[in-house]
Amino acid sequence: MVAVRKLPLVLLSLTFFALPRPFGLAQAEGQDQRTAKLIEGAKKEKEVVVWHIDDIDDDIVKSFETKYPFLKLKLWRDRGATMATKALEEAKAGIYSPDLCLFDDINLEWLMDAKLLLNYDWPNTKGWVNQPAHNFYRGIVASPKVPIFNSKVIPKDQWPKGWDDLKDPRWEGKTVASSSGQDTALYTAFTWRKNDQELNWERSFVYWRDVIKATKPKVVRGLSGPIEMVASGAASIMIWNTANGALRAIWKKAPIRMLPIKHLIAGNNSLAVMKNAPHPSAAILFADFLTSKDGLIPYAESRGVAVNAPALEKFARANKDLKEMGLTFEVLPYRFMNEENIEKATGFWLKELGVKGGQ
Repeated sequence: MVAVRKLPLVLLSLTFFALPRPFGLAQAEGQDQRTAKLIEGAKKEKEVVVWHIDDIDDDIVKSFETKYPFLKLKLWRDRGATMATKALEEAKAGIYSPDLCLFDDINLEWLMDAKLLLNYDWPNTKGWVNQPAHNFYRGIVASPKVPIFNSKVIPKDQWPKGWDDLKDPRWEGKTVASSSGQDTALYTAFTWRKNDQELNWERSFVYWRDVIKATKPKVVRGLSGPIEMVASGAASIMIWNTANGALRAIWKKAPIRMLPIKHLIAGNNSLAVMKNAPHPSAAILFADFLTSKDGLIPYAESRGVAVNAPALEKFARANKDLKEMGLTFEVLPYRFMNEENIEKATGFWLKELGVKGGQ
């Protein structure tokens, strides 16, 4: 019989402790160390400044400040173009005010071209859809564009069912259009694109000329006010608005429906960390917070927007409602959101509505 040698207890202990840690554990410890270092820096910074185009609700502010009680969240809301211009002009003077910008993509592209954005790895956004091919910003939420109508004022058997229905002269005097929808023709030029590289401007321009000629819409400014007009019955149809505005009205029991065109084109609201953020540690903490479930879902629901995070869609009210309505969407690709296309769409829209630039 061969004798079995027993390893000394000390050697067994050394062997056990020499085993490598599981990758997940090591990764979690690395994340904890990273967060601890950010918190250490943020405690000295004491605040974080966010420039944004959409409201950030008090509940979201409270949630962030409760998680990081040593930080004060400071907000400035304005038009994306206004804030982007201010950031560019300040940078020329060596002044850097915002820590993060939450804008529409076209304005973030200007800041990126000026090398004002941080190339950040965005750890919470792995697997997200509708994203640029770089790390200078992340499209956190998407807002599809769509015509809307009052489902109570218009009898059900007369509800518009597709694009051609909007050109019906029977809507004359019952339709509203906003001068704030300058990008309308760009979105439909992509909707009816000839291929993935060529927009169909001709079809887009012809279509909207026909709609405007047939319906003679009342021209207003903004997007929220016209939704209220449709909800109250002051107008039957708005020829172009945002699905998120319509959804917020629907959630308040307004008699509003979206034109059932099945596949919508959306624009992103994107988040960027500034390269020269005055509070860099606090900026990263907020970026990670707003791209986490705790920040993203309340933000999306407060705005009525869809999230670009497939793993979180089941928690996002807008995503679920659009799916139940049989509506899908894709984001207008970044390569089409250039200054030339924006100017082309804006010039057409304002001219057809009879609006002078800036009105």
